[in-house]
Amino acid sequence: MAQIRPEPPAEEEAPRPSRKALRYGIPLGIAGVTALTVGLMPALAQGDDGLDDVSAEELITRVLDSDAQSVQGTVKLRTDLGLPALPGGLGSGSGDDADPGAAALSLLSGDHTLRVAADGPDRQKATLLDQGGHDYTALHDGGDVWAFSTGSDKVFHGTNADAAAEGDEDHALPEDMRDLTPRELARELLQRSGDTTDVTVDGTVNVAGREAYQLKVTPTQDASTVKDVRIAVAENGVPLKFTLTADDDTKVVDVAFTRVSFAKPSADTFAYKPPAGADVTTRDLSQRRDTGRMPELAKGDVETHGSGWTTVGEVKLPDGALGEDGARSFLDALTKKTDEGRLFSTPLVNALVTDDGRVFFGAVHAGELNRTAAAN
Repeated sequence: MAQIRPEPPAEEEAPRPSRKALRYGIPLGIAGVTALTVGLMPALAQGDDGLDDVSAEELITRVLDSDAQSVQGTVKLRTDLGLPALPGGLGSGSGDDADPGAAALSLLSGDHTLRVAADGPDRQKATLLDQGGHDYTALHDGGDVWAFSTGSDKVFHGTNADAAAEGDEDHALPEDMRDLTPRELARELLQRSGDTTDVTVDGTVNVAGREAYQLKVTPTQDASTVKDVRIAVAENGVPLKFTLTADDDTKVVDVAFTRVSFAKPSADTFAYKPPAGADVTTRDLSQRRDTGRMPELAKGDVETHGSGWTTVGEVKLPDGALGEDGARSFLDALTKKTDEGRLFSTPLVNALVTDDGRVFFGAVHAGELNRTAAAN
């Protein structure tokens, strides 16, 4: 097995942990806390259907080095994280200020269709179709972010988005929705895969009418809840499909283009002017937003244990959090009692809440959380 360290594109920084995955409660191996070398099996894709033979190493390099700046098409997304149903209305994008963060929550479960377009790093647009009978659109054009629903007069306007991006802020839904396209998921995974990973080329597949290579990414750590990740890669290095399967065969994330073009979108694709009478809420995205809830967690005070796919995060709950009646009732409803505390379990992510107010979580089996908690 060759040990290869793919170099990130020159214009990018070396990989680093993703706060978005942690924020959404998806601490996959994708969002591991260390960037390790990639262990590659020396397999080759067969050059049928007009595609050249390619090794896993070559295909990974092609993905990470792809300079395709333009894409537009339709994306189908299915997520099954095993999370409780969201309260009614949450994540519809039709709240008091059409805040993009609320709409992003709806992507954590069920089937969704998005129309997407991108023209380089400064222009993206995503429309989440049929949100409660309406379409929800978020777009990023330079320093501005706009978000709105066809069923509401509420409009969200984020300013200084370019400054927010430079400061690595989690600024708005256009980037969040872009991160749920096959391309961004695949790049994140491949940059953070390490020597705890086998990567092979598993033939070819047809996605959105295009022949594509299929990369198979498999964790080698037994404690991981991830069975494998399959990525369909177009000849130009752009991923067209991304499927993450848990070890109980649940397809936790399955996202694919059903229609795709790499032609440059027209400039008016990203143009927007609020209609007359719209209720516009404006926020400076370069300023970190204080949610006022669980400040210890908002600061990102997360300690990590282990490495690779079995990385376990640890956070300390605010003093007295477990003593509140509402919090205790909520915890009891979502978790089961164990000798170590309370266990929240899904096909992918498990979380252990200990009696002393610590939370251990990761894409690992419960036994790994118990061992980590006992050792720390």
